Amino acid sequence: MEIPILGRFPHQALRPGVRAVTRIGLAFLCALAVTVPATALQQPDRTSPFCSYRSYKRLLPRFLPVDSIADVRVFPGRISAAQRGEISRDLALGIGRSELGRHMLYVPVDAKGKAHGLLRIHSEPGDHGLVFMAVFLDRDLRVSDYSVIQYRGRAKAWLQGRGDLGRRVRGADSKTLRSWLDATGGVLSPTGIAALGLAESSTAERRIVVHLVRIAAKAIATTERAWGTRMRALGYLAPRPPVEEAEETGCEQE
Repeated sequence: MEIPILGRFPHQALRPGVRAVTRIGLAFLCALAVTVPATALQQPDRTSPFCSYRSYKRLLPRFLPVDSIADVRVFPGRISAAQRGEISRDLALGIGRSELGRHMLYVPVDAKGKAHGLLRIHSEPGDHGLVFMAVFLDRDLRVSDYSVIQYRGRAKAWLQGRGDLGRRVRGADSKTLRSWLDATGGVLSPTGIAALGLAESSTAERRIVVHLVRIAAKAIATTERAWGTRMRALGYLAPRPPVEEAEETGCEQE
């Protein structure tokens, strides 16, 4: 007699009545799979556009010579509700509930294991759909470069064609980026317009840059909150600057 393994029975071993019931059961399951909506079987991850990018290796040559990359180390992370509140407060920017969640940090390293920088993929809702960008950060958590992944309309081509804008953004930290926005974070501030060389640009073009500035600032802030301590321990980020001496802050030493 053949012994069934993992619930598999030889079809001939089943009595006619059992085979009929089995066929009915299988037919019911097939019908259920067809009629039940896919969302009832598996809920999609609403944060996936904000957390990972399967083609991240294709992005790295935009920032680094291919032969300089020996490996890419991937670090998953999660922005908690408390961290979301802290980032929103520190940046004074509105951050949607679905905008922060599970994220990935990509660290390309050379043959000696030294990090070239940190790659973050981040996005936020735009005026005509999702604005999706890659931000490459240096060891001091400043913008080294950026690349537009998705931006509807002519915005993507316009932004990619502004090489002068890229040069002006490079080296900016989160505080500098935030100073380029007004109090609401919805438009560029006079400081930002001047710093980015957009005095002659239209309102629509400035609006495009607003998303770049906001995404870069959020990428830096979330990287610090979720991975800062670990990346410094691994040597992928520069150590924090030393705390000011007591006499410089006006505090008395014990």
